[in-house]
Amino acid sequence: MAKMGFTPGSALGAKGNEGRLTPLEVNAREGKAGVGLEGERKRKREGEKVKRVKESEGEWRERVAGQREEKRVEGAWWGGMKVLEGLAEGDDGDEGGKAAQTAKARKLHLLYRPLAKSRIDAERERRARYDLHQSLSRNVEQTEEDADDKSAFGDEVEDLEDEEDAELEEYEALPFTERLGKVVKHLRSEYRYCFWCKHRYEDEEMEGCPGLNEDEHG
Repeated sequence: MAKMGFTPGSALGAKGNEGRLTPLEVNAREGKAGVGLEGERKRKREGEKVKRVKESEGEWRERVAGQREEKRVEGAWWGGMKVLEGLAEGDDGDEGGKAAQTAKARKLHLLYRPLAKSRIDAERERRARYDLHQSLSRNVEQTEEDADDKSAFGDEVEDLEDEEDAELEEYEALPFTERLGKVVKHLRSEYRYCFWCKHRYEDEEMEGCPGLNEDEHG
């Protein structure tokens, strides 16, 4: 190699001054994560740092508080729909007959129709899991017993509603505060029920109730 121009202490290659002088180091990895996972996590952390730098501490706190408030109002909306469903179907504050089981969500009142939609979606997902389990566990032709099992588990997904509901889509496009407000007003006007007091009043004046809004209830 000396005859070819190599001198001890220099790197190999046409441009000896630009080559690597030290061998590659071997770094033992801890854990079972993939090779590229740590790099992806590092990029995400750096991206989050950049976002935090761009927004001030006050803006960040305000944004987080807004997100928490939105989640709280969303939860109150779902709770209000359950109360409305119970009063509408049982007229006693219970959840009634679980109207979604009839798969006729369009016939339900718009203000608590999302409850039926969520149950139909959950039932469709359950049936899909059942079908997947059946297809993986049995690779034989369907027997009479299989047909009975599918009938018992409700395998016929087409029974569930799958048509578009423009009225429901418009309702769900509203902010959670507006949806909750509509539910609260309907409970008061139709059932003399105050969602914030958690009480159904005897008279239409709802004497003793502080008011319509949550803030009025302290």
